[in-house]
Amino acid sequence: FSKKKNIPIVLYNASVGPIDHEGGRQALQKVLDCSPLVITRDTQTRELIEKLRLRHPEIVVHADCALNTQIPPEARLQEIIRKEDLFKGPGGTIGLNINAYIDDWSQTGSLSSRDFHGIIAGTADRLIEELDVDILFTVTQVMDMKSTLDCVNLIRRQDRVRVVGNKDYTYQELAGLLSRVQVHAGLRTHTLIFCAAVGTPMISINAYPKSAGFLKTIGMGDWCIDFSGLAVDSLTALIRLAWDSRGELRDRMVPVVEAEKGKARASVGLVSRILAG
Repeated sequence: FSKKKNIPIVLYNASVGPIDHEGGRQALQKVLDCSPLVITRDTQTRELIEKLRLRHPEIVVHADCALNTQIPPEARLQEIIRKEDLFKGPGGTIGLNINAYIDDWSQTGSLSSRDFHGIIAGTADRLIEELDVDILFTVTQVMDMKSTLDCVNLIRRQDRVRVVGNKDYTYQELAGLLSRVQVHAGLRTHTLIFCAAVGTPMISINAYPKSAGFLKTIGMGDWCIDFSGLAVDSLTALIRLAWDSRGELRDRMVPVVEAEKGKARASVGLVSRILAG
């Protein structure tokens, strides 16, 4: 439709996939036929397009524009911290994030929402007990709040758990709060991106390829766990390992992320040239 109207489509710092059916392949081809340029945020997207043998324009691998998120002033963060009663424990805080897609994205029939919530809740209780930390659930999609609260209700030590979300706070404010956690583990890709933007080491609970692809681009590709291996013991062990290595992980990740931020900014110039033409 856009070709008839001579309106170009640019995939802007995007991830594509998974594409498991011919209908999806055909739909993507129609988009690419209208595209003078494809800017991806990971190498997996380029590899997928080439694997599917789709006609395509120039593909540029850059980075997600959310990496350049600017957090609010300290006074605003302190206001939120006081209101939500955050970061009071002397042992520090570990971040968690889940989404509402579990029955759709997990191994259907072998891991239900209830099963998944039980694993996350059991992991939270173990971390609180073993590390004496607080837990902060960050919700970046309003639709995920019910699932998050269902999970929190299964945690024994709810006095050590807080929940913040984008119903009440901007994405910049949520990124600012994520800058105060020591380690974060999540499903939503943008919680991982916000952590990278503010220098917080993260773990991807792999629900879709784009999360693993993003971690790979910032040198954190080993810090992922798939649903096939997800259990309280395995998730707790991985988060504890990241906790013990958090300073080293941060130091290694930050310069890579700075380079990725530069790529994200460079995408603006590429699109500007197309708009000017």
